[in-house]
Amino acid sequence: MKIGVNCGHTKNGPGSGAVGKLNESKETRVVGSYLMPLLRAQGHTVIDCTVDKASTQTEYLDEAVDIANRNKCDMFISLHFNSADSKSANGTEVFTYGGKQLDRAVKAVKAVSKLGFTLRNSGECKDGSDLRVIRKTSMQAFLLEICFVDGKDAGQYKIIGAKNVAQKIASAFGEVKKTPAKKAPAKYYKKCGKKETSIAEGLKAIGVDNSYSFRKKIAKANGIKSYAGTAAQNIKMLSLLKEGKLKKV
Repeated sequence: MKIGVNCGHTKNGPGSGAVGKLNESKETRVVGSYLMPLLRAQGHTVIDCTVDKASTQTEYLDEAVDIANRNKCDMFISLHFNSADSKSANGTEVFTYGGKQLDRAVKAVKAVSKLGFTLRNSGECKDGSDLRVIRKTSMQAFLLEICFVDGKDAGQYKIIGAKNVAQKIASAFGEVKKTPAKKAPAKYYKKCGKKETSIAEGLKAIGVDNSYSFRKKIAKANGIKSYAGTAAQNIKMLSLLKEGKLKKV
């Protein structure tokens, strides 16, 4: 999936965010700086739709939308922090076009609320049709109000930290893809001379333990099952040793 992530508002001036105990413009970028790598680690393509500077609020919003539309994103996320005249206002909420209950939007807001924030609107998506980044984007989009910049929310956010918030949002988009562990390159015993006529002689010639118990371990490492010291098994091991292809234990 190609996901456009907008760290809400400009850094300062026209289009900048709310300021209280938290600075919205600053914190959206901190959350975004953790969120984008997490989404990439899940296998998604991430487009940074953040706009740091604009002449007007409308210019900032249109530029963020244009980045997402131009890159043909499949999903658009706009990160925000809420504000209100009442310092007692609190909680996390999410907005979509027409209040459509987008699965990932619902999962994201519910996950964030589990960090200790009130789940506003019972976790259902609210109508954000009047929000420019929701109305003008050509893909599914949601605007997430992580918490309020004042009151108990601000204190809780400072305890939790942006990284935990980002992890909760990312959880709505899947699990981090695990990269298969790379196998260490095989190491081989140095070649023995051509004159050695048995694996025991060959190992002794290069200074390696040639006891039956150790030869059994070498056999296993080289795909020779149920080693019993048979002529065929020993000949195969000696042949590998003379070619420098006998894997080390």
